Amino acid sequence: MTSSEPYEVNERNVLNVLVNAKNDLLIENEYALVTNFREWAKLFISNPTSSILMPESPENAIISLENDCSTSYEIYIGVYSELKAAYSELQDEESRRVFNRPFSELEKVKQREVKNKIPLIISEAKPSDHIQ
Repeated sequence: MTSSEPYEVNERNVLNVLVNAKNDLLIENEYALVTNFREWAKLFISNPTSSILMPESPENAIISLENDCSTSYEIYIGVYSELKAAYSELQDEESRRVFNRPFSELEKVKQREVKNKIPLIISEAKPSDHIQ
């Protein structure tokens, strides 16, 4: 399968994130603060309670990120940075749990192993006009 071929995705594996024209962050249609997004993302990706409303595993977690054409660059970068930080923290936690060392100190092959367990999967929609 190529990346351009459509495939079926289980909705429980997708966290819908939107930044609207007013620069509001919405996570699953609920207003949220950018400063809280990292923890939301970590909770969703890791699914520590094995909720049927969250991904079956971190390998299946997809963050669907959409923004309006009017979204400020600063807000967009802030959201994206928090998302990347969430993945970095989860990968570091996994590294310490499995290898008893920070992710940054692992050999490349072990880093790849951790990244395969907690892959960064972001689906970015083309910016749209006038998302309220």
